[in-house]
Amino acid sequence: MPTNGDAHPRLSRRALLQCLAASAFACAHHPRRVTSVCGFYSERRTLFSFDNLHHVDAHIVWPQTPEDLSTLLRCLPRGRRLTFRSGGKSIDEQALNDDIVVMLTAERFSFVGEVEMEPDGVAVITVGASATWRSVLAKTTAAGFVPMAVPSAAGITAGGGLSSHSISRFSPVWQKEGNHVRRVFVMLADGTTRTLRRDAPAGSDEYELFLGVVAGLGFLAAILTVTYELLRVAPRGAQVQVATRTSLLDPRDEWLDLCLLLKERAEATRVALPPVLNLGTYGPGGANAGGPIAEPTPTVYASLWWSACGRRMRAEIGESRYVYDRDLTPMLLYEPDNELMGVVEGLLMSNPWVDRAIQDVAIDLFASGAVAVTTADGFSFFQDANVLLRERERGDAAIVVMQQTFLFGDAASGAAFLADLDDFVRGPHEQPTLCDLLWIPQDTHPFCLSATALKGAFALTLTYLRRDDSFAERLKLDLRALSVLCRAHRGTIHLVKSVEVDSQSELEDTYHPQFERFRDLKRRYDPEGKLVNNFGRRVFGVWPPPAAPAVAP
Repeated sequence: MPTNGDAHPRLSRRALLQCLAASAFACAHHPRRVTSVCGFYSERRTLFSFDNLHHVDAHIVWPQTPEDLSTLLRCLPRGRRLTFRSGGKSIDEQALNDDIVVMLTAERFSFVGEVEMEPDGVAVITVGASATWRSVLAKTTAAGFVPMAVPSAAGITAGGGLSSHSISRFSPVWQKEGNHVRRVFVMLADGTTRTLRRDAPAGSDEYELFLGVVAGLGFLAAILTVTYELLRVAPRGAQVQVATRTSLLDPRDEWLDLCLLLKERAEATRVALPPVLNLGTYGPGGANAGGPIAEPTPTVYASLWWSACGRRMRAEIGESRYVYDRDLTPMLLYEPDNELMGVVEGLLMSNPWVDRAIQDVAIDLFASGAVAVTTADGFSFFQDANVLLRERERGDAAIVVMQQTFLFGDAASGAAFLADLDDFVRGPHEQPTLCDLLWIPQDTHPFCLSATALKGAFALTLTYLRRDDSFAERLKLDLRALSVLCRAHRGTIHLVKSVEVDSQSELEDTYHPQFERFRDLKRRYDPEGKLVNNFGRRVFGVWPPPAAPAVAP
């Protein structure tokens, strides 16, 4: 594109026409809300995060192609800031910005490719950043394959999931999402594109940028496409399912035994994994197309709750593995279309004692060692069965969702925190709606902002669902108090979902020197600080840092 010899390129004829059209539309329809950003049509709207607590009044822009996005980034005046948004599933402020929010929702950003074989015999699929995990999983399971880490809500997008380095219930076996990404195609703050490969030489710029983009919360580059490795679990055309065996464990304060059990079972399974996941040539038809079917590999995790009798914490152990073409016997939790869930949730929200009593009865009835079989999407997207979240999807402005994950690098620290959590919930504090615990192995690659970059960890996720925001401030205070306890036990706060801490130094201390490594990448690839979200500003402080050139107001 021709330039004027100064800092910014001239607008193309197409961009000028878009600007004129936006101005005409503004005069005729929305004189106060419709504007133009770098010649692109824009609307000023109020956007909410998924927790329904954080919101911004921002300029919204919808680029239709990567070329549009590149023009926008190169023409952005100094001092303007933007962040990227697609599915809108970020619980905290990771997809909010007070200035410009770029919606990567156009068709060019949401495609889902075909399952293909790489030269080394591993199956992969390439998808656009705005492709939902519902569409990705549907395409892979039709061919008998699954990604090895699938986020827990169908509406999460590929770009959003990779930016947060998602955890799944198969993470004890297959680690987190970013470990199985072969390539990611990104656009940097200067409007140029790069293909980042996982197998780039260690220490190279390409590899360092790969480590920053995965789990980078959109603070370093815009993700355009992602290429995932796949695991073959069924013949083409079979119904891919998950079989889950549940059992009860009553820790009676033996939290160390629970942690050791989860870690030992997960690590025993990982030792037995085949070194090569897919062999042969992928092709149409035939039960053996795409190489051998992987031996069913179980994952293990725990769900915790407080019983009605004495409010003792109890644990349900789940062991799940992929199967196919079995008779379905799904749990209620994995049936998003079952209307009974609405009745049950209404009772759960009515009173804390009723909540605990219902969970007691349900667990005692259905966690007796029987095996439940559900579809792969029903199991993977278990959050979608929650009626409150479905109502939130429809725009019910009253519903509040808060969810924070605490990580501990050893069983003793995790057990000590569980003991404190048990005492905490029995006191004058809010009871979590859901409480999940699993072991996550260390990342294969040291992603800068990953809580498991340097070592494996127990991940404890607390979820609070409320029908209105009257509990919001109390929940924030509870999570901040638990963050202090987490730090006292040498734990780490996951930089995804809700992040409630008393001060930025709590995160700085636990992520040092990872934060410094990430800030160095930020200085190199976004020296003007164009890519900023409200969460990043809160976590990393004011950007650009004092050493960077001053930005005109």
